[in-house]
Amino acid sequence: MNHASPVSVKMSIKQLSPVSFKALSPASVKSVSPASKYERLESNIGEGTYGKVHKARDTKTGRIVAIKKAKVSAQDRNMGGISFTALREIKLMQAVRHPNVMGCLDVFADGGVIHLVMEFMDSDLKQILEDKSLSIDETHVKCLAQQLLRGVAALHSKWFVHRDITPGNILVSFRSGTAKLGDFGFARTLGHKGRPLTPMCTTMWYRAPELLYGAKFYGQAVDMWSTGCLMAELYLRQALFQGRGEFDMLTKVFEKRGTPNEEVWRDVSALPTFVEFSQHPKVPIATLLPSTCSDFGHAIIDRLLSLDPKTRPTACEALVHDYFASAWPEPCEPHDLPFTWREGGAAAL
Repeated sequence: MNHASPVSVKMSIKQLSPVSFKALSPASVKSVSPASKYERLESNIGEGTYGKVHKARDTKTGRIVAIKKAKVSAQDRNMGGISFTALREIKLMQAVRHPNVMGCLDVFADGGVIHLVMEFMDSDLKQILEDKSLSIDETHVKCLAQQLLRGVAALHSKWFVHRDITPGNILVSFRSGTAKLGDFGFARTLGHKGRPLTPMCTTMWYRAPELLYGAKFYGQAVDMWSTGCLMAELYLRQALFQGRGEFDMLTKVFEKRGTPNEEVWRDVSALPTFVEFSQHPKVPIATLLPSTCSDFGHAIIDRLLSLDPKTRPTACEALVHDYFASAWPEPCEPHDLPFTWREGGAAAL
């Protein structure tokens, strides 16, 4: 897979913004894109890792948008009030332009706080999965998983790792059925040799086993584990691994995926918080998923949930797996997903 150099995504603040930042002061940003351009319609429609989200209307175009108000930490205030987490999100959304990745339409400052203006999305996969009135079959699972993997592949091609792929961070449109990967508060760039990363990032139920073992040097395979968890959840309608802490999560994972050793996961014993667990054999993935999941579905989820991160497929490799490429049934079109709007304004519930 071809990758852009990490250097190519190192942008100046001026390059990061959709508008031209002449300076980092809130006043200069506000003068370019004042908050008055947007009419707030609904407050607190969601909350990302580092900010609350509001629904608004662009008073000039009439377009409905989502505005994320970035949280400002004490450190940010000491550095002039600019949220560096928000700047990282802007950097990613400007570097990765893809239909299945949330993009940044505008940026402005109000009250010394950075606001990110994004396309408005109706819901997220968490809410879709919790709606038991919706029937989700394998054609729907394939469509949603394919869109997710395309977004992940786009991120990874620019040397980003998301680090928090969960149902709540996959946003969906009721009108088009489009799914977009969002909330980049935990995202980081790779390629900085020797720079450790925190293992305390991904939401617990979707956290890869190397992170649960305290790994500080890891790669994009952590996103592939999360994607495997999410694909399994699309079939199960509940999380596959539901632990209450790192130790309990590892127990839940090993009870289903088998207890690791050096033969199946080389160098596992060298991880910072490695401890030995009771021996459990690997449970066949087919026994963990419902009958609606095909043998090809078993195969791709089994690979994504490999304990050894080195043996998990990349997003690009997963997209050409027989599960998507040739196996029946084919993925449905996004507009045929069960939550999309039909003619007459009624949702297909």
